[in-house]
Amino acid sequence: MNVPARAVKYRAFMPRNGETSVFDVAGLPVPSVWQRGHEVGRASGRSLCGMGEVTYGGVQSVGLRVQNAEPPPRHANIVDWPPEKDAQKVIAMDLAASAVLCLEADPNPVSARSNASRRPRRL
Repeated sequence: MNVPARAVKYRAFMPRNGETSVFDVAGLPVPSVWQRGHEVGRASGRSLCGMGEVTYGGVQSVGLRVQNAEPPPRHANIVDWPPEKDAQKVIAMDLAASAVLCLEADPNPVSARSNASRRPRRL
């Protein structure tokens, strides 16, 4: 994530093994979202710096879809990526451009807004 520019980096959306892991956190209290994000980060040996929030419509508009992948609860994957890395990068750049960066230190994080259309969110 590119914090100074307040933008999500495209690499956050690049698929691994043909999928990009996301969580649907709509309707969850903001502290729960960050707690879950920190838990996921620790489990994968990474730390959470922020979240890139995208909509289902944004994912569909670039020719991809969101597929439920529970457990854990609310987990999903962005799927239907093309096999070519260059094509994946272009799509990931489009997703990043439409994403909203949410930082834990924000006094009014986007995640705090109640907006059911802003799902799923990348943790």
